[in-house]
Amino acid sequence: MRFGIIVVSSDSQAMWFNTKKVRPILQDEVTECGLACIAMIATWHGRDTTLRTLRNRYPVKIDSGLSFFELMEIANDLGLRSRGLQFEANEIDALKLPCILHWGMNHFVVLTKVGYGNVHIVDPALGETKMPLAQALSQITGYALELNPDIGFKHAGTTDRIRLRDYLNGLTGIRKSLLIGVGAGIATQLLLLLGPSYVQLTIDEALKKTDIDILYLLTILFSIVFLFDTLYSNLVGNIKSYLRNIISQQLSSNMVGHLARLPIGYYLFHNTGDSISRVSSMSEVGRFLVDGLIGGLLNIVTCVLTLVLMLYYSPVLAGISLAGMVLFALSRLAIQPQLQDAMSQILTRGAEADALLIENIRSAHSIKLLSSETSRSNLWVNAFTQKLQAIRQQERLQLLFDAISKGIVHVEQLVIVTYGAWLVMHGQSTIGVIYAFIQYKNLFADKFIDSIQLYVRRKVLQVHMDRVADVLQTETEEPAPDAAVRSVEQFDGSLSIRSLSYTPKGGRRAILENVNLDVPAGSKIAIVGRTGSGKTTLLNLICGLYKPAPNMLFVGGVDLSEVNLRLYRKHIAAVTQSDQLFRGTIRDNITNFAPAPRLGSMFEAARLACIDRDIDMLDNRYDTPLGDTQKFLSAGQMQRLLIARALYCEPRLLILDEFSSNLDQATTHEICRNVLTLPCTIVLVTHDASILSMVDRIYEMRDGKLAEIDRAQQQEFEVPR
Repeated sequence: MRFGIIVVSSDSQAMWFNTKKVRPILQDEVTECGLACIAMIATWHGRDTTLRTLRNRYPVKIDSGLSFFELMEIANDLGLRSRGLQFEANEIDALKLPCILHWGMNHFVVLTKVGYGNVHIVDPALGETKMPLAQALSQITGYALELNPDIGFKHAGTTDRIRLRDYLNGLTGIRKSLLIGVGAGIATQLLLLLGPSYVQLTIDEALKKTDIDILYLLTILFSIVFLFDTLYSNLVGNIKSYLRNIISQQLSSNMVGHLARLPIGYYLFHNTGDSISRVSSMSEVGRFLVDGLIGGLLNIVTCVLTLVLMLYYSPVLAGISLAGMVLFALSRLAIQPQLQDAMSQILTRGAEADALLIENIRSAHSIKLLSSETSRSNLWVNAFTQKLQAIRQQERLQLLFDAISKGIVHVEQLVIVTYGAWLVMHGQSTIGVIYAFIQYKNLFADKFIDSIQLYVRRKVLQVHMDRVADVLQTETEEPAPDAAVRSVEQFDGSLSIRSLSYTPKGGRRAILENVNLDVPAGSKIAIVGRTGSGKTTLLNLICGLYKPAPNMLFVGGVDLSEVNLRLYRKHIAAVTQSDQLFRGTIRDNITNFAPAPRLGSMFEAARLACIDRDIDMLDNRYDTPLGDTQKFLSAGQMQRLLIARALYCEPRLLILDEFSSNLDQATTHEICRNVLTLPCTIVLVTHDASILSMVDRIYEMRDGKLAEIDRAQQQEFEVPR
């Protein structure tokens, strides 16, 4: 990597003091550390910026990320004046902070503080880190990027965060239960407020006057009160449990459905563990909606009512209690940012550990053949240890707060009891009144603390919401509701490609260049070419997995960019190198879990794929279960099941990408003879020269360019490998 460098001079501006912290923004994709650093510094300067916004605006190359110069261009575009620097180790404290450091030759971090022999950085992959300067020097390459607001810098910025109330808009069937829960909850709190009065009246009226009738009357009245309190509390608990389940179910279902409709590019940048973690974050959002709506409202109502009663009993004692709660709130809010950062690291590290565990389980065969059990286990242990360290940091913060809050509550209790006893001794109050006040004070403190905890929990919830928003705000393949969508019902299987070029998101080099191809309906063509020449990319464009530019790829005479891809794919089928079988029976896999499968079509598809005899030899035949623990099929048998699944769809366009890679030549030829007699259009990619004579036309892909091979040249043509 080459840099334009300005050497730091001796009169460079030293680090300027500012108590504002850099809010960590963790990278979602392995190559977007630079974007995350830009987002952190832009937000620190007052422009609320999300990584998702920058990612959509400035696509990152999947193979190499952003260069130093590209970071400078993005910063300038955001209104940040950039200054590239080369510095020596003894000049690091002269950098204007926060700034971006080139780290470990292939990474970027934000330097936030230097002092006392330590450096503080925010690593987009790990979060906030403090390390000795001597240790940091092994990672620092000596290049930095200072970013400062320019004249055109917009401090407010724009944010695309999803608000909490936005999640409520898509929920159904909860309004009635919510109203009942709130109403019953308020009734419960009102009944709860009568409890201290029972003890006060018993002490000051029944005991003081030695009146047994008043005692019995109070007992009967408050027995009824406590009975209703118990019933209402049970009702509220059941309603909250019901709402938690139904809201979590609806939100998670919506998210998983949205996740399934995302373009294939999303899955190229996000691993399995990360996606699972984001779905779990949606469940946390659902739980908070119930606790926040019902619990938060009831806490506020109870706090107001108990504070009014406390002021009625003793304004001085009420002031003491309120002052103690204010101190509690300030101490809790002081550690809220650290808790939020810790939660972000827990989720990120947990997702990484889950991804490694899933990968280890899926790749057990390869791991054993490579004798890498120890190294792969250590990778997971290291990732899991980082998660535990983040959990430990969160627990440390929580324990510190608990110690401070207990001290505040104990001091408040001592002052109130002492002053209350003084009032009784001087005849300015009664034991019953002081007892009732303490009960109200305890109730007020409990609800006030719960309210503060909910507020802090809401702030920490933003970490979950940001991760969820990364999924929900990624554009799906579905057309917009107001978009003009062309019908593909009359699709006959024909293809027409006009001057098609394709460069992947964030890429510099085009994979396909000026590709032209006409495939009449019902024709059979083969595409050959060296590995990496662009064959699979072309097939992905035809399938709609990659998005072509308008007016370049036509299916049945209709521009592919104008059709509903989900409806289009109902008319095509493909066997690709990344196809997988699903958990279920052989019948389920061939029929794609159809509720009413066409058995005749299933048997015919199995026959055409030459897998019918293998299935008949199994004890349960088509009802044989398949799954992670039942990998008794050979690679060739699984390949033929995938072919049968594609043929069951009776497609108008069939795409076969290296379908014979796990098949012997005799089986390959038999399948080809069966499949090539079908009336559908077939596009196959192969390195097997023996089947080229069976197709109508042959094309060669070379360096992203497609050319037809004449029949006269086929005898001398050698299939590239």
